[in-house]
Amino acid sequence: SFSSPEEKETFLSRFEAARLLLAPGVSKRNATISVLNALLDRVLTQAESVPASRSRTSSNSGKEMMLDSAGMYTGDEDPSDQDLFVVERKAFKNLCSGLVQQCGCQSNPSWTLASFLKKGHVARVQFACPHCKQSRIWASSRVLCGHYLANQKLVHAFTCAGILPRQYINFCAFAGMGEVKQRYIHSVYVDRLYQEVVADAAEESMKAAVECVKASPHYATSGEWVITDAR
Repeated sequence: SFSSPEEKETFLSRFEAARLLLAPGVSKRNATISVLNALLDRVLTQAESVPASRSRTSSNSGKEMMLDSAGMYTGDEDPSDQDLFVVERKAFKNLCSGLVQQCGCQSNPSWTLASFLKKGHVARVQFACPHCKQSRIWASSRVLCGHYLANQKLVHAFTCAGILPRQYINFCAFAGMGEVKQRYIHSVYVDRLYQEVVADAAEESMKAAVECVKASPHYATSGEWVITDAR
C-alpha cells in the first residue's frame, strides 16, 4: 500500500523506467548498468529520509575519518569513481608508507594524485609533488615475469573455478573491476606454460589413480574397467 498519491506516482514512474530498460532491443550490459543506477538512486532517496539518530554514520561519532567519503555511499557525479580494482596487501602497505614520506623538497603537502590508469584489474597511479614536480609511480600489484601478478592470479582463479573466459569478462565488466582480454588470457595459458603445467599435473594425477586401483583387491577380477573409471 502507498501512504500518499505522490508515493504511488513515484513508484509507477520508476516501474515504467525499469520496464523500458528491460524491453527487447536494449543492450543487456547498458540495461543492467541503468537498472543498477536506478536502484542506487532509490536507496539514496530512502537513506536521506532516515533520521540522523538511525543513520549508520552515527557509529563513527567521535572518530576522525581519514577520507571525507569513507563509510557511506552518497552518489558519484562521475560514474568512473565507482570503478573497482584489485590490490595486494603488500602493495597497499607500500602505498601507505610512501604517502607519509615527504618529497625531497620537504614540501607540504608532499604528494597529489596526477593520473590513474587501470591495467586489467590493476590500478597504476602516478603521484606528483605540487612544488618540485617530482613524480612517483605506484601499482596495486607486483610484477611476475613482466606481467602484473594480480591479473595472472585472476586468470588462474576463474580457470580453476570452471568459469569460461567470456563469463569472466562479462562478470568483471558489469562489476566495473576491469578485465583482461582473450589475447592476454591466451598468453597466460600458452606463454606462461599454463597448458603444459596443467597437462602434466593431470597426467600425474591419472597415473597416481591407476596405481591406487592396481593395489586394490578388485583389480584382479575387473582391472580394465576400474582403470577406465579412474582415468
